[in-house]
Amino acid sequence: MKRLWKWIAVTGLVVLGIALALGAAQAQGPDTPPPPKPPAAAKVAPLQELADVLGMPVADLRAALREGRTIEEIAAEQGMTMADLADALYNRAAERIEAAVAEGRLSRTRADRMLEALKTRHDACVNEGDCRPPRPPRPPRRPRLKAKVRAMGRIVADTLGMSGRELLDALRAGQTLEEIAAQQGVTMDAIADALYNAAVEQLDRAVENGRLTPERADRIRPRLEQRRDACANEGRCLPLPPPCREPGTPGN
Repeated sequence: MKRLWKWIAVTGLVVLGIALALGAAQAQGPDTPPPPKPPAAAKVAPLQELADVLGMPVADLRAALREGRTIEEIAAEQGMTMADLADALYNRAAERIEAAVAEGRLSRTRADRMLEALKTRHDACVNEGDCRPPRPPRPPRRPRLKAKVRAMGRIVADTLGMSGRELLDALRAGQTLEEIAAQQGVTMDAIADALYNAAVEQLDRAVENGRLTPERADRIRPRLEQRRDACANEGRCLPLPPPCREPGTPGN
């Protein structure tokens, strides 16, 4: 029974890590178009995650489980303890959360709450033997203008020499960011660089604080560079706010 609880706990940590990462990816404002769904091969299943941590093919892990061997026995054969597994699974989930923060899909405040909950369950399992799986996390709330978008808006507004309200009003009036930048005498490259530098600073801070490994940060940087280029070349820098309705139109 104790081994069963340990297996449930490890599986719970895997599922929680994946759920947190998926929840972070979905924590976008209603005006932000959702990203395209990844192909099936790109999704990380709990068994695949566990096999990766154990350093063995998922087919071999599945076969071993079907033979009746426990996760603890398989881990021992791979030179790992249950604590090693819990640590590795926690670190992977934490990396996904930090990546979501660095890419602007999750606020720092919410990420810290997720990490705290994940660490509490990890420590209880490893140190106290309390390996009950945690409750599934609630779906993230989707405020109209989440904190990360507001922070990005402030960076853009500061670069343009405008207040956040002035920028928002101009966007809602139907102006594009390129048009606003031209009126303010600011290039799109300047806006893109400001957003990119802020994201890199946040990424470096996560590495310094131990919340993200340097290797994971290096994998995130190319995506930040792609976002910078999309902002500079295509004007895709911010989610667009809904346009203001004219008085007398439906909805007022």
